[in-house]
Amino acid sequence: MKDTLKYFALAALIAGAAACADDDELETTDAGPVMTVVSYSENAIMGDSVRFEVTLEDPIALSTLKGELYYDEDKVSDVEIRTKTNGTYKGAVAVPLLQNTPDGVATFRLLGQNIRFGLTTKELEVAVARPNPEYLTFVTEEKEYRAERTEDYTYELTAELPQAVSGYFETPALGEAGTVLTFGWDSAEKALAFGATDPIPYTSLGAGEWTITVNLKTFETAPFLVPVKLGDTYMEAVGDGYALVADMTNGSTYAVEGIDGIGEYTADADYFTLDGTTLKLAAPTGSYRTVVDTKNKFIYAEVWKDGAAASLQSDGTGAVWIIGEKVGKPTLDNEVGWNTEKALCMVPVETGKFRITLVAGTSVGTDAVNFKFYGGAHSWNDEFKHDRLTTTSDLVGIGTGEVDETGEKHDDGNLYIRPGKALEEGKTYLFTIDVTAGSDKAVLTVEEQSDAPADDDPYLVEIERVDETTLAATLNLVQGKKIRLAGIDLAGWWIDDNFLASEADGTLAVKVVDGKYRLTAKTDKKQVFVQPVDADGSDPTVGDDGTGGIWLMGWGVGAPSQDYQFGFTEGAAYCMAEISPAVYRLTGKAGPEKGSAAGDYFRYDYISLKYFHQNGWGGEMKSPTLASGTEKLLKDSGNLELADGVQLEEGATYQLTIDLTAGKDQGVVSFVKL
Repeated sequence: MKDTLKYFALAALIAGAAACADDDELETTDAGPVMTVVSYSENAIMGDSVRFEVTLEDPIALSTLKGELYYDEDKVSDVEIRTKTNGTYKGAVAVPLLQNTPDGVATFRLLGQNIRFGLTTKELEVAVARPNPEYLTFVTEEKEYRAERTEDYTYELTAELPQAVSGYFETPALGEAGTVLTFGWDSAEKALAFGATDPIPYTSLGAGEWTITVNLKTFETAPFLVPVKLGDTYMEAVGDGYALVADMTNGSTYAVEGIDGIGEYTADADYFTLDGTTLKLAAPTGSYRTVVDTKNKFIYAEVWKDGAAASLQSDGTGAVWIIGEKVGKPTLDNEVGWNTEKALCMVPVETGKFRITLVAGTSVGTDAVNFKFYGGAHSWNDEFKHDRLTTTSDLVGIGTGEVDETGEKHDDGNLYIRPGKALEEGKTYLFTIDVTAGSDKAVLTVEEQSDAPADDDPYLVEIERVDETTLAATLNLVQGKKIRLAGIDLAGWWIDDNFLASEADGTLAVKVVDGKYRLTAKTDKKQVFVQPVDADGSDPTVGDDGTGGIWLMGWGVGAPSQDYQFGFTEGAAYCMAEISPAVYRLTGKAGPEKGSAAGDYFRYDYISLKYFHQNGWGGEMKSPTLASGTEKLLKDSGNLELADGVQLEEGATYQLTIDLTAGKDQGVVSFVKL
């Protein structure tokens, strides 16, 4: 501690007084009051205060007593007490709790002044420390939660919480004075604020067990709502997810942004297909409320009209709703029950016809159901009872409120499974309500969706997600048949057209021999690769008879373009398309080494390739025969290379064929311009 007398000449004031001949002379003194520090807080917690008690004595009337606190050279807080008479005065100066300020020693100054500007200053030291209690209490309107300290200044609260929860933190009583500190929300800065109790608006991606973190040193806290967009519009946080009401167009795509792992969600097939992070509307063009249910990882929609959920109209427009037991999407774990808020909205497939697609054992019961239809949105209104709803289905019946064919009584309008019948586990069923003859003459049909399409129909291929950008499926392909990849709009995609031909209707025609193949779709690059596989899923090898699979390695050849040349990296070879037994083909355009386009499989000015009997080094091409005319374009120099002085015509299409029908070591190579 040190005492210092500071003298104020007050030159400006004195000069001003001297300039006014008629004014009284300003009386000053160079001596301040005698100051005695009775007590002060030598240790203080940031967020609390330095308390002090001081005695002042002076023959001249007193003026003020000030307390000032400095972090280094910066004054961070002060207090002023009016003093008139000699005596003892008490006060407190705040010890600010600032972001990232470390523990340390602060300077505490006391300044006593009399009415003649005589000033006495005492400078003291105060050890200040950040609060670091063992726990914090998170206070909400409903209850309080305990957040445990995981490391210095860092706290975690893990509990079963709704998707959105708001509250503030408070410490236990701290220090000798038992001070309780609070940390709330600064809505303007959108940041944690010391001393506030405005609720902090935490949000997770779903209800359940999740963790809130807060750091009393950095003032970092989480989690908060990540803005979620559907297309170009931000969605609204609702319950266990997000929702958006918007006009949507059949066949149009809408990107979902802001939700981690959205590619792992299930989309209601009645309304959407989901490709990675993109939704495509399968339902008719109209107004829909799209909901991203983060709890069940499910994306569904409801028909809306004029800003509200749509009800059935007399002209057959609007919507029909399902409420009841043994039905729920995406699974029966999310059963609707008799909760009107969870009612399922049937998709309007055309005016007067409404449909829902259900999978037995997954989204609908197999041997028992008990749900019914309503025209009123999310309500008990406009109930379909047996006097207005009939069915010819041999699987389900409609209750009459009386004892029926089952020997039991089913509530009027409730569906039930007919005696001796059941929905087959895993099968998909289409439940359709037809009100084209009037809503009082509605007809229910229940149809099984066949897994085996007619000969001319494309097979639907369910392709599974491998990671954020990769989808894959292993399946048997039949040459000449068509397939359709479920949930992927292939417009603008590169398809390995040596294996599959893209059709105008979005299907893919199989060009290769019957066999087992692995399809890999890269959603980030919009590319589909195809490779034959053995029965156990492993890479094939070529047999002695030339069938199975041969692999290309080399430079100047690549797919989908020259930006992806195969090179001579073991394990990265390209398995050629077998277009007939033991005959393999690669057809594509000639392009430049750099800046090539998809389909430029051959480099126009340089080629050096070889085919192998496996995906890597080992058995390989041995002195193949060049088919007539091929020598004008290619030569065998151990590798197949462009003939001397030859360049391919850029943009022209060329076809490389390797015929092993005479055996794997008796290859015939053909390379022609088409």
